[in-house]
Amino acid sequence: MAIVADHTVQLINEIDRKINQKLNQAGEVIATRARQFVPKKTGALKESIHVEVEENVAIVMADASIIGKPMKSYAYYVEVGTSIPTPAQPYMRPALESSINDIERIFSQ
Repeated sequence: MAIVADHTVQLINEIDRKINQKLNQAGEVIATRARQFVPKKTGALKESIHVEVEENVAIVMADASIIGKPMKSYAYYVEVGTSIPTPAQPYMRPALESSINDIERIFSQ
């Protein structure tokens, strides 16, 4: 009788690795476009746009800082604006919307 080796764990790990690789590729497409769309005053916000992939989740984020203080709300307020003085200057949402076809292509390969 032949003994069959159980490679389930290795298979799952390889699938996770490939999923995370594709998520990173998709995230980089969005991040690249967001860097093109973001308004540029000092360039700090543009430089802060990056991708984090963990546990099959990709997050494209901007976390610009001013004098070493994290200013995550700054990136948010640029995207959505404030009540009166600052109009919205969307860059993340347009980056995502313009990347849909590329993301579908990445995951169809």
